Amino acid sequence: MAFILDDQAAASLDEPLRAEYTTRTEKSHLFRRRDLLNHLLFGAPAKLGRRILDPNLQRRNAARNRLAELENDCIRWVSQNLPGIFASGIRSGIFPTALLLVTEVAAPATEEAQSIRAFEGLAIDRDYDAWESEEWPGARLVLPRSWDEEGMRLTFACRRRDAFSEQPGYHDPESNWAIAQRADDRILGLLSRWALSCMLDGYHETLSELRDSLASTRTHRPVKDLKTLRLLARTKLFDIIGSSHEIEEFTNDMRQYRYDVLEMNYTQQLTPEGTNLIDALSTEQRRRSEQARRDAELLQEIMNVTVGASQAIANIGIQWLAIVLSILSIVLALIALFASTGKP
Repeated sequence: MAFILDDQAAASLDEPLRAEYTTRTEKSHLFRRRDLLNHLLFGAPAKLGRRILDPNLQRRNAARNRLAELENDCIRWVSQNLPGIFASGIRSGIFPTALLLVTEVAAPATEEAQSIRAFEGLAIDRDYDAWESEEWPGARLVLPRSWDEEGMRLTFACRRRDAFSEQPGYHDPESNWAIAQRADDRILGLLSRWALSCMLDGYHETLSELRDSLASTRTHRPVKDLKTLRLLARTKLFDIIGSSHEIEEFTNDMRQYRYDVLEMNYTQQLTPEGTNLIDALSTEQRRRSEQARRDAELLQEIMNVTVGASQAIANIGIQWLAIVLSILSIVLALIALFASTGKP
């Protein structure tokens, strides 16, 4: 699903980049007044520091926040209108997304862009960590970094005049609409492969949560445990095992995997043959899918053993209860017998 920003939305992203900022300070979010009192009276440790926010840091945070707001508007629409694994919140509501930023003067993700501090909040200053393609020489790709809270976002960027060469059929080849449509044709295959990585990451988190939940359970209720196992087997575990198996087969067929996919190479020559994004994605997805399938099957076996043990314990308890009730009924019968024979 592709979204093209109107002029007003696009201008709202430009505002934090051009705004004037002044250095300010803010208290640590860990600061507590009672900690200060304990520190003064008893010498207890306390978080008393303040952060200094320089103009560049404020601009970066403002641009990043505005970009996230625009992205979340699109994500919210997809989540509300289109069903699927990501709409159900497989990974804390995080969606695989791609962003195309178009500059007017500086070429993004180059040495020229690295000197522009305003680009830090948009991730298009990283010439040292970019990917490029001969099929789309006018653009570069930047992958998300987890410590920058960029989610699962692929950031494509190009300069308007370098975006695409002239092609018949486009009245205004440098317009936002024309660039967005042609970019969508280029990156659609790559985005579907990227979504597989995001899905496998979500499966990993889901299995980890299920494992932790199972390990933390202190009480065993056979009927509830059976219902839980049945629900998981029908939904999450079934999806994880089935999808992981299909991804394994898909990544093993590189001819099919590479079909109609934009070939991206790392700009830094780490090895003599270079680093190809498609090869890296397929290798990692093959490993993660095998791990997800193996973990799901192991979790299912553990739950089967746990439920079986719970049933056995419950059956033994029922048997002991039956024995106690039998003995009690015999005692009551004997008491009744002696009571009746003792009457004159």
